[in-house]
Amino acid sequence: RDALVAAASLDIFNRHADRVRGANIAQMVNVLQAMILTDGSRMLLTPTYHVFEMYTVHHEAVLLPLRLSSGAWYALGVDSIHAVSASASRDARGVVHVTMSNLDPVRSQTAVIDLGGVRASSATGRMLTGPAMNSYNTFDQPAVVKPVEFTGARITSGQLTTVLSPHSVIVLDLR
Repeated sequence: RDALVAAASLDIFNRHADRVRGANIAQMVNVLQAMILTDGSRMLLTPTYHVFEMYTVHHEAVLLPLRLSSGAWYALGVDSIHAVSASASRDARGVVHVTMSNLDPVRSQTAVIDLGGVRASSATGRMLTGPAMNSYNTFDQPAVVKPVEFTGARITSGQLTTVLSPHSVIVLDLR
């Protein structure tokens, strides 16, 4: 849950890079939505840490506009939000990076992104998810939520198509 909040927030900041010059997490260790938890000499990385690490691809990169076609909404009671969040950038080496998250805790979502003239033929990446929306890492089980290889993205006719697992965060490198 914390990872999804971080990912959706970072996507918003990225999409508004013309106005948001910097964004960071105020407190990092042993606090709410911590990136790192410690207990004596023990330390673990939280899902929030992994999102921040995955999103470093956008540092010093140029924002790329994207057109996301998902159409899916996640509703809880009378409130609703877009189920899929995304942002994209091109780094100094010319690699295009796309970050996405599926905020729906139970349903997979298909996202189609118009790359707007970006020439790419392959997409490789990583996905962060856990067994349940409220999964978290503990000192006894520090890798319940950790990034794994993701190969479910396809590029055809200038469009990136991805099926996002429920409650997941993805980072893709397009080449």
